[in-house]
Amino acid sequence: MHRNNFTGPIPTNLGNLRDLEFLRLNGNQFGLSKLNDLSFIGSLNNCSNLRKLIFSENQFGGVLPGSIANLSSKLDTLWLGSNKISGSIPQEIGNLNNLYVLAIDHNMISGSIPESIGKLSKLQKLQIVINNISGKIPPSIGNITGLSLVDAADNMLEGSIPAELGNCTKLQALDLGSNRLTGVIPKQVIGISSLTLHLYLDLNEFTGSLPSQVGNLKNLGVLSISGNKLTGELPSALGDCQVLEYLDLHGNLLDGAIPSSLDQLKGIQQLDLSQNNLSGQIPEFLGKLPLMRLNLSHNMFEGEVPKVGMFNNISAFSVVGKNMKLCGGIQPLHLPACPIKFSKKNKRPFPDKMIPLLIILPIVLLLACLFLIFYRLKKSQQRTSSASLLENQYPKITYAELFHATNEFSPSNLIGEGRYGSVFKGSLNFGEHIVAVKVLKLQEHGANKSFLAECDVLRILRHRNLVMIITALLKLGLSKAKNFMLWFSNLLANGMFRQLVVASNFQAKRAGVELETWSRD
Repeated sequence: MHRNNFTGPIPTNLGNLRDLEFLRLNGNQFGLSKLNDLSFIGSLNNCSNLRKLIFSENQFGGVLPGSIANLSSKLDTLWLGSNKISGSIPQEIGNLNNLYVLAIDHNMISGSIPESIGKLSKLQKLQIVINNISGKIPPSIGNITGLSLVDAADNMLEGSIPAELGNCTKLQALDLGSNRLTGVIPKQVIGISSLTLHLYLDLNEFTGSLPSQVGNLKNLGVLSISGNKLTGELPSALGDCQVLEYLDLHGNLLDGAIPSSLDQLKGIQQLDLSQNNLSGQIPEFLGKLPLMRLNLSHNMFEGEVPKVGMFNNISAFSVVGKNMKLCGGIQPLHLPACPIKFSKKNKRPFPDKMIPLLIILPIVLLLACLFLIFYRLKKSQQRTSSASLLENQYPKITYAELFHATNEFSPSNLIGEGRYGSVFKGSLNFGEHIVAVKVLKLQEHGANKSFLAECDVLRILRHRNLVMIITALLKLGLSKAKNFMLWFSNLLANGMFRQLVVASNFQAKRAGVELETWSRD
């Protein structure tokens, strides 16, 4: 009698059909939307063979009578959806222990789900969607391990999801959306691997993070947990849900970057991550997925918007709102241009391992330069001190006097030569004083030390074959060729001497040495 336009009440003498097995009255206009519309159910208690009672999509009003528990023990289907039935689910419903379909959806049922529902151990489908059912989901629902579908959306259920629901390991579809459920999502429920059709937990008040057990949903087609208060990062385990076609997590408080594991969602068609606090760059791989719709709006993404795949279709994706640091992308986005950056090929002309070396090397060079400068200053000070020593110890005679006294250091005045210099005969004060003048070769290593050592010895010793030191003369020019030192003493009558006079170059005249120097004391 289904799918007709029958109207009016159901006669009570219908119960006289004792061998009745199927009663399908759905898709008609039965009922008067009055309280006693379902009174005929009591007359069906005589139908001991009744297996299916279907009178959905009618105008039945009133409440479910307690007599419903006295129906045939063989009853496996009770379908009362899409009517105007009110009241609560009677506690006696648990007596129908052979039911595998209980559908009272799209009515005005109120009250809570009775604990006795856990007695329906053979139940496979529970549909109570779109009612006014409140209270908590009873933990006894975990006793119905054969459940394949639970649809309790659009009610006023509250409290947390009982972890016992995870015992229903044959569930293929679970819809608890649009309720007032709170607490964390139990890992036992989010990890029911048998779920293949859909899992709706949207529009509730769930908190905490999305459990990593979501990766157990390897064969799930639709996952929606939008409109909650989930926090934390997207678990990388989401990439294990490779059969997902629809993923909706919008309207939460999720943060962090989009995990790279999502590139494994090869069947994804719709992805909505909008209205969260996600950050980082928008991964380019999203453009290569078979997405028909992508919503990343109202997050905190930054960097360049990719231009591959679906990112070239402005109608297929959205990045508007809050993503103030995005740049680039296709022209219709009207985003600012991205700063120019080096490509990976030209990113660095040297590997990262060389960075410490490049930092240390300039420091070492700087220290070396400072050491060299210090060393040269010290050597210069040593030369100056040597000159000062000579100046203080010996009387001063001009170089011009010596120049003329030795006949311009003529070879004819050369008395002898040694490793560190040459000795010349000289005449001072127009022949009054005959002296020996030694010109020291300062370029010879050790000449300066040898000169000072012999000075000390000759200054102290007295012998008839050793004459006294008269003085020394130092001339510092602008080049090595102009640096020389002279030392002269009285010459013995027999021509013997042991005095030192030092200079860098006895050919001072040829080196261009200025003749003006110290004046005589």
